This record gives sequence, structure tokens and C-alpha cells, in this order.
Amino acid sequence: GIWGGMIGGIALQTLILIGLTASTDWKKE
Repeated sequence: GIWGGMIGGIALQTLILIGLTASTDWKKE
């Protein structure tokens, strides 16, 4: 339970960061 939540949270944060970075790069172009 704890490990699943931690891994899920880390994965979610990583996806959000990647999404923000990608959208920012697209806006620059």
C-alpha cells in the first residue's frame, strides 16, 4: 500500500514535469 502510493506519486509528478516541459517548449516555438 505505502510503496504503491509512493511509486504512483513519483510517477505522477514525473509525468506532470514532462508535460509542463513539453508544453513550454512548444510555446517557445
